[in-house]
Amino acid sequence: MTFQEKRLYHQIHPLKLFTDWSTGFIALYMLWRRHLSLALILMFVPGIIVSSLLVRRATLEPYKQSAFGHYVKRSITPSMEAVRLAGYGGFCITCIGQQQVAQLPSRLRASRRDC
Repeated sequence: MTFQEKRLYHQIHPLKLFTDWSTGFIALYMLWRRHLSLALILMFVPGIIVSSLLVRRATLEPYKQSAFGHYVKRSITPSMEAVRLAGYGGFCITCIGQQQVAQLPSRLRASRRDC
């Protein structure tokens, strides 16, 4: 299996999926709570560690031969990966801005009192 194939098929390994989903949600919560450094660590470090371990050590051939593997081969292009990343970036921006939006009514009331 080539490095490009390993890079593609490791994305559907259950350990990689679990790592990305769990740390992704926790990182979004950390962004919402304004813990930027912790959120950035959670976004990148666990995924990089798991990805490097899977690409180096895991047997990914069963995932390549599976129906899901065939789907991934034809559907997950570099442009689709960019769309996925942009979607997650949108969630991150929303979590950062959500607190400001939630505080908007109180800011408006305070500005009316000042007039």
